[in-house]
Order: sequence, then structure tokens, then C-alpha cells
Amino acid sequence: MAANVRDQAKCIDDWGIKYREGFYQPVIEAMKKLPDYHPMAVTIAVLEKACGDFKYR
Repeated sequence: MAANVRDQAKCIDDWGIKYREGFYQPVIEAMKKLPDYHPMAVTIAVLEKACGDFKYR
């Protein structure tokens, strides 16, 4: 499990670097499609889709 946590953390870091200059457009686009959901829930869903479920013990 520890390796998965590190791999996922790296994925999230890499994702943030990739989309930073574009102001995190995948999150913005998802928010436009899902306006009834809390912005943090949408953000987490986008990151989980990119990097896997956030399920830890």
C-alpha cells in the first residue's frame, strides 16, 4: 500500500504541473458539466479519474 500512496502522490503532483498553466482546465470543464456538485467533490473526482481511487486504510 505504501508504494501505491507514493505512486498516486506523484501522479497528482505530475497532473498539477501538467495543467497549472491552463488553470486546471479538466477541473473547470468538469465543474461546467456538474454544476450541482460541490467544487471540491468535482476536483477530487477529476484527480481520482486521472490517478486512481483515494482509498487508504
